[in-house]
Amino acid sequence: MPVDLLEGYRETEIGPLPEEWEIAELGLLADQGHLLIKNGFAQGAFNEEGQGVPHLRPFNVTSGGEMDFLQIKYITSPSADSPYWLHSGDVIFNKYQQ
Repeated sequence: MPVDLLEGYRETEIGPLPEEWEIAELGLLADQGHLLIKNGFAQGAFNEEGQGVPHLRPFNVTSGGEMDFLQIKYITSPSADSPYWLHSGDVIFNKYQQ
């Protein structure tokens, strides 16, 4: 059954995404130096214009375990030698309690 999509979105194998977004494996993005993982509290300064690295938060994961990318905030990219960059084989765990 066809799904009505918002303007600027396209249907993909993982659900509706903005037309300009691509689907990529986390391991590949990590290998390319595009992912950062850091524990602790969120960074205060962010933007929604795509400058820096995406900051995924608990509400970006649905109750069904799927990613929701409708609201993405970006934070300043850390230095290349930062220990918080994600690497292939790393496990991401997001604990959220209500």
